[in-house]
Amino acid sequence: MSTRPDSGNSERTAILPSVETLFINGHILTQNFRNPTASQLGLRGKKIVAVGTDLSMYRAQATQIIDLDGAVLTPGFMDVHTHFPEGGQQLLSVDLRAAFSKSEFIQILADAARTTPIDRWITGGHWDQQQFPDKAMPSKEWLDQAAPDHIVFVNRHDGHSAVANSKALQLAGITAGTPDVPGGVIVKDKHGNPTGLLKDAAMNLVYRLQPPESEEHKRQYLNAAMDEALKQGITSINDMSVDFDRLRWYEGLAKAGELRVRIRVYTPFLRWPDLKRELEKGIYQDEWFQVGGLKGFSDGSLGSSTALMFDDFNNEPGNCGLIDRDFEDLTKVREILWDADAHNIQVAIHAIGDKANRLVLDLFAELYESRGKRDRRYRIEHAQHIHPDDQSRFGDQRVIASVQPYHCVDDSRWAGAILGDRTSQAFPYRSIHKSGGRLAMGSDWPVAPMNAILGMQAAILRNNWIPEERLDLGTALHAYTEGAAFAEFSDHYKGHLSPGMLADMVVLKREFLNLAEVDLKTTDLITAVFSNGKLVHGEI
Repeated sequence: MSTRPDSGNSERTAILPSVETLFINGHILTQNFRNPTASQLGLRGKKIVAVGTDLSMYRAQATQIIDLDGAVLTPGFMDVHTHFPEGGQQLLSVDLRAAFSKSEFIQILADAARTTPIDRWITGGHWDQQQFPDKAMPSKEWLDQAAPDHIVFVNRHDGHSAVANSKALQLAGITAGTPDVPGGVIVKDKHGNPTGLLKDAAMNLVYRLQPPESEEHKRQYLNAAMDEALKQGITSINDMSVDFDRLRWYEGLAKAGELRVRIRVYTPFLRWPDLKRELEKGIYQDEWFQVGGLKGFSDGSLGSSTALMFDDFNNEPGNCGLIDRDFEDLTKVREILWDADAHNIQVAIHAIGDKANRLVLDLFAELYESRGKRDRRYRIEHAQHIHPDDQSRFGDQRVIASVQPYHCVDDSRWAGAILGDRTSQAFPYRSIHKSGGRLAMGSDWPVAPMNAILGMQAAILRNNWIPEERLDLGTALHAYTEGAAFAEFSDHYKGHLSPGMLADMVVLKREFLNLAEVDLKTTDLITAVFSNGKLVHGEI
């Protein structure tokens, strides 16, 4: 690739605007179905002026020419499901994803304890018991051994379970006599004593006592998250389940021009009255920060055995998951859903299990029947286990499947032991797509890596798990670009490379076109990342 000033074009048509930067000799995947491929693209300021095969008429003497030399150019990737500052915090916190045994788990925590001030909690974690030889869940005894003097509370990688040490349990007042909470479970041993493992809503018994982070730490986490996103070619993200303190924090950063990644936030479903009041007060929004709508939960997760299924888990007779506390009162759910619809608020609902997905689809269908169809772009987050009778409903009801392909690869290692034959309905991406449903893709970071290329490869290969549901590269790329922009109502200004769109772009090595064959452990495909037409990562 090379960069040079243009020698000028004395024959340029006077009425056409000149471009400041012109990319030539590229394999440009525009994600605009009217003009899907091109070799040249011109920018002026932060926007795209022209896309085609011969843009010489847009050249001026001062135009910068960037010769892509056959490299691939795509829109900036979008991640429609993250927990963004938490991901940045994870980059700077204890990381238990590297633990493949009890001893490694304890050693990593012990190492963290040695460098953590005694008055600071040890959090983070993202452990996965499926990596341990005996698949045993960690307990308070593991944590007590590793860090006897600290308060420790470390979560499973899916965010639906966490384990507390004895100090944390004592602080929260959790004893043998403490009952389960609605939408959550306090796991106890055969003697009735808490093991330290808390599931879903029960985790809040400890989380609510965690001291607030300082402004300095919050800035560190966000900057780490933005650096990581841009490194991965991700120029826009959705931050899910954002409280109102964080919403106003983002608003202030946007006003100050301190955001380097475009952020769209979704606030808790049950707090719709609070969001309505905040919107009435007025919220500053621009191309860097926007309020997307409401995010609710209908169930838990498969790995924590809290996904809501029609039938019991194979390895846990009598347990078919649980309904999240957001959805315990369906009368309240309908009230919020109907009122939010009256205010044109988008709704995104987490659903993992087949019964949870049907419940959400039924509620959406009920609203459509009552209010009529319009462009709501309702989303089901994760959409992991869909009964065959429900897979075509995404297209029929115009519900967006907001999915995270890396979860498919991760679950392929162990889901069969939990679901048996029901795994045939797991992550049915191709079935949803073929029936007219729209896909938007993300990571659920820090539950899974915030890496769009890794996600695309996961959607293409699926670890050879249920191969009939594989996608091709074009469909996967679309779901991380234009499909993602559609899912957040921003496809009129980003997500595809067309005149008038924001110049958020990724330059990739040609090997990207054969992504299924690339070893991503040894190959970095991203050469450069542009946001608003400016180079923000890599080199050109």
